[in-house]
Amino acid sequence: MTRWIRLDRVKGKKYVIMVTTGVDTAANSAGKITKKIKDTTRVTVFPISIGWALREYCETHGCTGM
Repeated sequence: MTRWIRLDRVKGKKYVIMVTTGVDTAANSAGKITKKIKDTTRVTVFPISIGWALREYCETHGCTGM
């Protein structure tokens, strides 16, 4: 679930912590979020990838379709 935040209404410096698996499952949500961030001034993004954890889980639990 994506929660939309009105970044343009926040005064001063803004920070976004983006935690992702690297798999886009929400119909272009990453593109919408990226555009919103680019359109807002004074934003710093801290991306955190947990893709390795998902791959490790699937390797040990036999996930298919990935």
